[in-house]
Amino acid sequence: MNVDETGINIDGTRHWLHGASDTQWTYFYPHKKRGKIAMDDIDIIPHFLGVLCHDHWKPYYQYTVSTL
Repeated sequence: MNVDETGINIDGTRHWLHGASDTQWTYFYPHKKRGKIAMDDIDIIPHFLGVLCHDHWKPYYQYTVSTL
C-alpha cells in the first residue's frame, strides 16, 4: 500500500489530504492534522498487514511491522 499526504485548503483553513492506495483502490481523507493522530483517526494503517510504501516521514515509523 502507498500512503502520502498533501496540504489542502478547506474554507480558508489548512487541512491535510491523506491518501492510501493499492493496485485497485484509492482512499482519500481530509483531516485537520497531519501526523499519527490523523493516521489513527483514519484507521487504515494501524490494521494494515503488508508492505507499506511511504516517504520516510517519521510518524510512519511509529507503527509496528507485522510479520506475515
